[in-house]
Amino acid sequence: MRLVTVGKPMPESMTATPALAVVMAVKNGSDCVAKAVESVLSQSFRDFEFVVVDDGSTDDTAAILDRYAAADRRMRVIHQANQGLGPSLNTAIRSTTAPLIARQDADDESLPGRFEAQVRFMEANPAVIVCGTWAEFVHEPWGYPFAFTPPAAPADVRAWLDRGDRPIVHGSVVMRRSALEREGNLYRFRGCSQDIDLWLRLLAVGDFALIPSLLYRYTVSASSASARQSFRQAAAGKLAEKLHAERRANGQELTDWRAEEERYLSIAPPPQATSAEVHGEYILAARLLQAGQYPLAARHFRNYLAHTSSRSLRAVVLATMLPMLPLLRMILAAKERILVGRPYVLRYIDRSGRTESAA
Repeated sequence: MRLVTVGKPMPESMTATPALAVVMAVKNGSDCVAKAVESVLSQSFRDFEFVVVDDGSTDDTAAILDRYAAADRRMRVIHQANQGLGPSLNTAIRSTTAPLIARQDADDESLPGRFEAQVRFMEANPAVIVCGTWAEFVHEPWGYPFAFTPPAAPADVRAWLDRGDRPIVHGSVVMRRSALEREGNLYRFRGCSQDIDLWLRLLAVGDFALIPSLLYRYTVSASSASARQSFRQAAAGKLAEKLHAERRANGQELTDWRAEEERYLSIAPPPQATSAEVHGEYILAARLLQAGQYPLAARHFRNYLAHTSSRSLRAVVLATMLPMLPLLRMILAAKERILVGRPYVLRYIDRSGRTESAA
């Protein structure tokens, strides 16, 4: 495969290895990628290289990226035929040399001070190999941002990951190159849940932590990869957890993950998974639930169910007089039958319900 790299050559005064490499991959992101790029290039911490992989875009993404790369010598663009997010991120990582690697998603923003805080944190905490941040979640059509603030300490982050929860916003992380090299495989999955597969493999290498500050803005969008492939995302997440359990029990993986990935990638989406409106309602509801915003989550779950064709689901929508947490459990159980589902979300609601009852 022939790769084309665009960007100014690094001048002699910048031949030293930068402290940080920022990697991003994008396909057809012309409506959002400029905002993401500008949020990186405007950071107060400036000792970084920024590598963006244009993964086979057919819109104006390539031209937008090339203009930024021509104006800022820290940025390089690699143009390639479509490979998927995981392989594209690996291409970006392998083209860099910095000891720390930061992620950035093409439809999100790094908030001011993000890289400065994370680089300083990693310098002060050598046992931490992955450092994320708290995030502000936004969905412009509904107009309200909300904060995602899971526990930040290494023991808590590890406990969440071990039980199948998702405390880390992928685009917010900074990782140690030495840890990635020690694990050896970088991102494995092509289309979905490549981050959780990597995190679960890296648990054997070192600690994870979050900086308890809102340093990243995550866009909840019906057009995002996680929304468009939500029915596959769940299957990929379950595969990552299955492989993690096999490694812990047997010291090695017993499942052929490549064959499993090919199987779920070949599955046709259910009818409900083709609607952008359905995507937006469900994805927003799930993120609100993670943030503890139960009334708003219930509202969007009801909207999600109203657009499905199942009579049993419509019956759930009518059960608005039930207490909030039982209603959410019923809604999520119904969702489990449609788009594969996430048991960890049910556990999250159960824990929250017990906490509220104890209070």
